[in-house]
Amino acid sequence: MPLLQTVKLVSRRTTAALNLNLKTSPGTPFEIHTEALRHVDLHGGPATWGWAHFRGLRVWRMKELYGDGLTTQHILGVLRESPLLEVLEMERLNVHILPGESMPTPISLRRLTRIIFAWCKGDFVNHILRQIQASPELIEEFLIAVRDWRFLEPIGILTDALSTSWSSVLQNAHRTRRGSRFNLSDPRILLWTAKGSGKNFYFSFFWVGAVAGVRWMMDVLSQGDEPRPGVEIGCLGNILQDAEAIETLGSIKNIAIVEARADRNEKSLQILFQALSNRSTPGFPRLTNLKLQDWSWGTESIVKMLQARFQDNGT
Repeated sequence: MPLLQTVKLVSRRTTAALNLNLKTSPGTPFEIHTEALRHVDLHGGPATWGWAHFRGLRVWRMKELYGDGLTTQHILGVLRESPLLEVLEMERLNVHILPGESMPTPISLRRLTRIIFAWCKGDFVNHILRQIQASPELIEEFLIAVRDWRFLEPIGILTDALSTSWSSVLQNAHRTRRGSRFNLSDPRILLWTAKGSGKNFYFSFFWVGAVAGVRWMMDVLSQGDEPRPGVEIGCLGNILQDAEAIETLGSIKNIAIVEARADRNEKSLQILFQALSNRSTPGFPRLTNLKLQDWSWGTESIVKMLQARFQDNGT
């Protein structure tokens, strides 16, 4: 099949292997000329593929592949041979990381517009990201969702892969859209997204540490100056009961919008109000917009907080 450019295989059975032996049946109507393939989409089952034969891909999607047949050497080899790749999507993969493996030079993927690592292991995501380079202005979708960190310290992916070649992608997404937002509910989980519509810039890190992640991200966005447009933080749940977390978040100067959701009673926002009304060092000093959701207990505590915060202005 010399004209075949797209292969999409889906296995719904966990015991069925997606097995394509690209060396079989030469000269028959079923021979696949891998050099002509531009779109490969694999979903489900053990990974037993002739990876070295994939090259020149434009779209590469892999989802829920497992077993011992897939390594980072396979992934990086295909990427190296596909410099015109536009879409890279990997979801729930079981990939073996070869020790000491590193490309001598970064893999240049200057046409890449969409990159997704969804629910892959953190050490695998870090290993791949730090060895590829893309053009920030061309990236239209950047989604990283990591849950299982294994041997990589959670904050490691922030200070390693994302702080090198990919930090410029985050900066560009924030500055060319309407800012970005952190959604914080659990002190252990960091969620960040660039606002706006049409394009998707998002990452979700479990066990990374929300406060440490926000501080790192603010450093990336600001580059020594105030990030414009503003940064928004949405708080609810356990994070609002963590006094140390709220105090630390409040010390970050460039947060412009804070949105908090009241839970059960007005005391659920007491720690936040205390940070905002601190007379010596008011929390969130660049705050321009405070949004309170699900508030139904009158305005007395809100007025007291505002009076304390703005007492020097005579308000």
